[in-house]
Amino acid sequence: MYNKSIGIIEDNNELRKTIAEYIKLSDEYSLSFSISDISSLKSCKERPDIILLDIHLKDMNSLDLLSDINQNFPKTHIVVMTGDKDNNHILTAYKYGASGFLYKPFYLREISDVINQIVDFGCYMPPLIARTLIKLISEKNINISLQEKYNLTLRELETIDLMNKGFSYKEMAVKLEITVHAINYHTKNIYFKMDVNSQAKLMALLSSHNYH
Repeated sequence: MYNKSIGIIEDNNELRKTIAEYIKLSDEYSLSFSISDISSLKSCKERPDIILLDIHLKDMNSLDLLSDINQNFPKTHIVVMTGDKDNNHILTAYKYGASGFLYKPFYLREISDVINQIVDFGCYMPPLIARTLIKLISEKNINISLQEKYNLTLRELETIDLMNKGFSYKEMAVKLEITVHAINYHTKNIYFKMDVNSQAKLMALLSSHNYH
């Protein structure tokens, strides 16, 4: 019997209510709060053992505040709920303190599986994420050497990564949540730092560095 308290932050009302009912009916957990946005978290006096946190709340990416949540709830494990399998989001979530992931759509029993793993072992990493992280660690080593050699910023590295994946300027702007003008600005800086004058030459240079 775990008897752990659970908080829910999810802006999909139907999903939030469904999860809340599941928690209430459980003999192993109790519901601390069920809210639709992070701003409401300030008024929550309880400090649950685990928070189920939606990654894409209305008008914001909750990963941006993950570090703050961890500081305010230092003893609380955070499970990120998302349908987004973006590799950068996975790394960012773990970097800033996530203890586990639930990929949408999920079965309600998966909530128990993840929570129980976290209670027993402190974290939960699905096999898909474990494989992804191993791949990313290898790629990050290449990225770090590239960053150091050409003195690239993290935003420039993100731009390079999306260019290498074939994204258009408009698509990159949407993905990075910045303007097309900003993408142009970062691209010019990349070309200058890496001494190339076209995307084709940039791709060729990346290939020579075994960048994938």
